[in-house]
Order: sequence, then C-alpha cells, then structure tokens
Amino acid sequence: MLKWLDRLWGRIRADPVDAVEASREGLVIHFEGESRTLPWERVGAIAVQFVTGSPEARDIHYLFTLPERELRVSLATPGMSEFVTRLQRVPGFQRRTHEDAVRYCADTPVVIWRNPQHSVQG
Repeated sequence: MLKWLDRLWGRIRADPVDAVEASREGLVIHFEGESRTLPWERVGAIAVQFVTGSPEARDIHYLFTLPERELRVSLATPGMSEFVTRLQRVPGFQRRTHEDAVRYCADTPVVIWRNPQHSVQG
C-alpha cells in the first residue's frame, strides 16, 4: 500500500544503495556492508528520472536496466555525481537528451545510454 501511495504522490523510492563506483569491469554497488560489481554487459540501458519534479539530488534517480530488474539509484548517493560525469564521456551517451531531461525535470524515465551489445539482434 505504501508503494502505491508513493507512486500516487509522485514519490518513488531509490534502491538502498550506500555508494557507487565505476570501474572497467562494471558498476560497483555498495549496500548492506557488501560491494558487488555489476558487469557493464549486464546493463541494457541507463535512464534518468525526476521523481517529484524537484531538482534536488535525492529526487533525481538514475535507472540501470538489468535482465532481471531495474536498479534505481539517487543522484545524492555517494559516488553518483562522479559516475554521471564519467558517463558523459562514454560512447553512445546521449548528451542532448540528458541535458533536456535535466533541464525540464522529466518525471518519466528518459533513456540517456543504451548498451550497444544489447542492440544486436540475433
């Protein structure tokens, strides 16, 4: 019921991630005293969404599309600002789309990067 009310009022909770780091191997997620590496080849896309229309970092979420779920990380999470800065230099990053989503506080997810390995049909 709480999740339904959060969505009704435009409040979507981020996943409980304590910190994020980027490495050549993948995205390193720290939570519940553990760290796990999420290999880049498992990430299908990255999107940005403002969950309340607020420009506060805690209300800006980055969504990582994985085969089994979506990981939602707040920009306020330690390491996310650095991650977003690095992401902007990655081939395939849609800079203009990201700028527009940030400028207009997009309340629906806006894809800013797609994994080219996932685009291959076959």
